Amino acid sequence: MCRKFGAVDEVEILLHPRTRKHLGLARVLFASPRAAKDSVRHLHNTSVMGNVIHAQIDVKGQQRMKLYELIVSGSCTPQTVPTGPDQAETGVLAALVQEMKLTMQRDLNRKMVENVAFRAFDAWWERKEEQVK
Repeated sequence: MCRKFGAVDEVEILLHPRTRKHLGLARVLFASPRAAKDSVRHLHNTSVMGNVIHAQIDVKGQQRMKLYELIVSGSCTPQTVPTGPDQAETGVLAALVQEMKLTMQRDLNRKMVENVAFRAFDAWWERKEEQVK
C-alpha cells in the first residue's frame, strides 16, 4: 500500500503489550521525505477495509507514542482516538469553556451572596442609625 509512493525502509505495527493484538497504529519509514509527504497526501482520510486511515508526518514519533499510551491505558479505543489537531483543539476548548462556565457560576453565586449580605448589613446599619436618633 505504501510502496507506490516511494521506497519503504521500515514498517512497524504496534501491538498491545498484553494481548498482542494490533492497535491500528503503524509507523512507516520512507527513504525520502517526498515519499512520506506523498503517502500522507494520498492516504489521509481514505478507507481501507472499512477503516478510515489517519496518516500524518510524525518525525520524532511523539504523536504516535501519545496515541499508543492512550489506547494501552484504556482511555480510548482505536476507533475513538483523537486523530488531528482539530479534535485535540476541540477537546481543549471544550474543557476551557466548561471551566469558564464553572468559574462564572461561582463568581455569580458569590456576588449574589455578597449583594444579599451587603443589603442586610445596610438595612441593619440604617436601623441602628435610626435608633441612635
